[in-house]
Amino acid sequence: MSNTFSGILSIPIWHNLPVDFRHLRAFVAVAEELHFTRAAERLHISQPPLSRHIRQLEQEVGVALFERARPRVVLTAAGHRLLRQAQALVSAGEDFLGLARALRDEGVGLVKVGIGPGLWQAVDLARAHHAKRCPYVSIEATDLMSHEQANALLRKRIDVGFSRDPVNSSRLSSEPLFDEGLVVLLSRAHRLARRKAVRLKDLAHDTLLLHEREHAPVAYDRWLGLCAAANIAPKTMTVSALPLQQAALLLVAAGRGICLASEGIADSHLSSDHLRRIAVVPLHEPGSRISISMVWRTKEKSATVLEFLQSIRDALRPERKRAHAV
Repeated sequence: MSNTFSGILSIPIWHNLPVDFRHLRAFVAVAEELHFTRAAERLHISQPPLSRHIRQLEQEVGVALFERARPRVVLTAAGHRLLRQAQALVSAGEDFLGLARALRDEGVGLVKVGIGPGLWQAVDLARAHHAKRCPYVSIEATDLMSHEQANALLRKRIDVGFSRDPVNSSRLSSEPLFDEGLVVLLSRAHRLARRKAVRLKDLAHDTLLLHEREHAPVAYDRWLGLCAAANIAPKTMTVSALPLQQAALLLVAAGRGICLASEGIADSHLSSDHLRRIAVVPLHEPGSRISISMVWRTKEKSATVLEFLQSIRDALRPERKRAHAV
């Protein structure tokens, strides 16, 4: 395909010729006003730079665009032929700039998500569902402990959180998505390792491995609260990091302690090698199920974020979608 116009014009506009968008806007304004002063006022510039843009465009395309007849101007034959295409280019360029400003000002096109440990599969289901609805929106994920997500949301480091912790701020909203059970990690040599489920009273004489509270305060309080509700006061040992990290798992495998964990975290952290030495047994105890919620800013106005929240509901709470359809 040729890069030139046919007929009386043979101007290689697109080959080795970077036409300035400002020059095209100036050309269209003068061509439509047929008056340099009014065109300059329309573009909110003074007349000298407007005249300079027109001269530079004429040099770039190699033909005269106007015949000067003060105070008015008249389009040349070449100017008439080029005007319609210039108008289309200016319109497309302004549409492009308008969309770019919306992307900048409203965050359109990107949703930043905070993921609590072991919740990546739920986030991936929501991401895949949203990709079908909004293929041009990117989901940017960050690993964040549940107790870190509220601060990240308020500081706008993330837009949506997937969390196991309750929301304690009027500036944040949350909605439960699903729940998961708790499991107990035991040595394969433990007397209860083959059980289908265990109660806390069965473990009253075992050492409960606890992380330092600052790493996950809600989980820490939940474990001890469950023990108190079961009327047991277990011996505890504090490990330097989270219980499902390597040092704690080594203690479990050696029979020196047990761990409590959500089933999602256990599934995501334990490999087949771990499971040769460690048994994962469901905990059957009142109040032992944990709610997984999505969290967002209460006054969120971004249509992109709100659309993603709806995709999360549709992907992870299909029963709600069916109820709405009835």
